[in-house]
Amino acid sequence: MAPEVAQSIGHDWRADVWSATCTLLHMINGRQPWLKKFSEIHVLYKVIVEESPPYFEIPPSCHILVDSLIKRGLIVDQYKRPFASTLRDEAADTLAQSKK
Repeated sequence: MAPEVAQSIGHDWRADVWSATCTLLHMINGRQPWLKKFSEIHVLYKVIVEESPPYFEIPPSCHILVDSLIKRGLIVDQYKRPFASTLRDEAADTLAQSKK
């Protein structure tokens, strides 16, 4: 759940970018984001609103591209969070350059 959804301040498609990024972290770590640090909190939306994004969940072994994608997808300010297509294009460009 994106911070703007948890705060009920209105949201748009950028909330989906946040959610997709959290899903990526969940797949990488095998657990929901924030649970490593906040396993005792039963009201996760409070953590989402009051805490910084869960960058601590990014494994050190993550490729720099994945690390960057996660950090950009978890920008708290929904108006600064990039489009999903922007993240996709940046990833594709980086991968294409790495093959050269």
